[in-house]
Amino acid sequence: DKKDAFGADDHPHEAELLVLLKKVRTRLAAQENVPPYIVFSDATLVEFAAYLPQDYGEMRKISGVGELKLDKYGVDFLFEIRKYCKDKGLKSRISLKRRSKKKASSSEDNGPGVTHRESLRLFRSGMTVAEIAKTRGLVTGTIEAHLARFISSGEIKLEELVEESKAREIRRVVLELGEDGTLGKAKEVLGDDYSYGEIRAVFASFG
Repeated sequence: DKKDAFGADDHPHEAELLVLLKKVRTRLAAQENVPPYIVFSDATLVEFAAYLPQDYGEMRKISGVGELKLDKYGVDFLFEIRKYCKDKGLKSRISLKRRSKKKASSSEDNGPGVTHRESLRLFRSGMTVAEIAKTRGLVTGTIEAHLARFISSGEIKLEELVEESKAREIRRVVLELGEDGTLGKAKEVLGDDYSYGEIRAVFASFG
């Protein structure tokens, strides 16, 4: 039944947010040297801009968002959506999206999946992000994104991933940028001494 889920044109989306999300997708695709659609399809970005998911559980309800992509890219898109909603006084509209049949029941609907738990386990064993990435055959950005998810849940403290002085500077820059405070813009201002991973971690610690 076509009415099981809204299509790209069936529900109004935030056009301004869609532009921001496409910029995030372009940056991530360039970092991984893949076509943008490999990150997320246009249809998925439109749903992000329409339903405004506010956490990982809500993001899982968006068409085209599986655990692997959530692990790799979720932090960046979630930050952009939450910041936009905060600036515009908007809230999640995920309740307007009817559940797709294929997403019926999943043991991973409520919390981090097995792959991030493995990154957390290795981190707790004393391995660095770079060592975990090498061991798991993943890029460091993916491991940083895994660990950032546990900042939101309180299982990792921000200071375990980012020096206090750096975290303070990142917060200052984000606050100064205000509505322009996207992940990419913050990185541009902060420069090469700050990694995307450190900036993501601070973003994840924001209420």
